[in-house]
Amino acid sequence: MSSTVALEWTFSPSDFFEIPITICRDDYTLTIVDGKARAVIVATRFDASLGMRESLQTTLENRFLADQLISRRPFELSESTMVQVDADGRQQYYLNVRGIIHTQSASTLDLRVIDNDGDVTADTKQDRIRKKETFAGLVTKHQLKDQLLGSMLESFNAAIRDPQNELTHLYEIREGLAKHYGSESGARCILAISVNDWSQLGKICNHLPLKQGRHRGTNVATLRDALVTELDLARNIAQSMIEAHLKFLENAIRS
Repeated sequence: MSSTVALEWTFSPSDFFEIPITICRDDYTLTIVDGKARAVIVATRFDASLGMRESLQTTLENRFLADQLISRRPFELSESTMVQVDADGRQQYYLNVRGIIHTQSASTLDLRVIDNDGDVTADTKQDRIRKKETFAGLVTKHQLKDQLLGSMLESFNAAIRDPQNELTHLYEIREGLAKHYGSESGARCILAISVNDWSQLGKICNHLPLKQGRHRGTNVATLRDALVTELDLARNIAQSMIEAHLKFLENAIRS
């Protein structure tokens, strides 16, 4: 039996992913289920790739961030512990202690519609799972080649874990796109983002007198908490902007 290296993580909530996930690559197999993630690598390949542990950590973190963009659920993810299983069965354990913590709470109400013939005509949970799988696949595909993608996912994550400055973080996504594509109009044109969506995000983040807004210091006396509808709209627009950038990256490969 060949020696193997297993990297293991724990995460919460244990049902963050709605279904078990298995990712098979040439040099590793990663499984994610019930609050645990485990990557198994042939030891010779692990030893030959000095950055593999860090790369897999990034891959797993981005899988969480991709899922979070759709579910908007909080999560806590540990760094990996490493177990080397020698050919004779002897095991050696290595430990990292830093954790990655995300707070805030959210819930999802699902709808399943069955017609008179017993056929499922609508299933919001399955639709959401399919969307997560598609999005996670695109993030994994492009994450190492596109710095902006990682930056926007981190901004969206920061918006979730730092609600007092949520709109500041969401606006970073719009700013990043404008810089990347040369101008605001360039980003809108290339990514087919409507003027209304672009302007609405700017209005909510910059111009409304909101405690979570970017320019709260100029309206201290009249500040109010953002409405749920305002926050949802800002989140939805920011999410759609990230998805538009991903679509552009994917289409560029195909063309």
